[in-house]
Amino acid sequence: MDTWHRRYNVSGTVHCGNRLDRWCAILRDVLAVDDVSFISHMTGDDSIIVLSTVADVASSGNDVHFIHAYVHGEHPTWIRFVAAMKAALYKNNMECSLTAHDSVENLP
Repeated sequence: MDTWHRRYNVSGTVHCGNRLDRWCAILRDVLAVDDVSFISHMTGDDSIIVLSTVADVASSGNDVHFIHAYVHGEHPTWIRFVAAMKAALYKNNMECSLTAHDSVENLP
């Protein structure tokens, strides 16, 4: 597994409901990219992967997406990313719980 799949410094949940297209649009806006990679699973869950100069993001779920992001730069940049993401989500009436960690974490 590549390191970007395992390393993260921001994690949390986003309540998408039936507005997965809006979640993808928010990711495109905040990460300043044209496209996101989208995988629909037979289980009903969806996975989204976005690689950008701002952050590398993976989210997966159904109504609630679990998100792990590796935000490039130092800790203040991670906090600004969380603030930008929360602002965009709240503007679109999408609940979230996002945390900027104190250090880079590794998924098992």
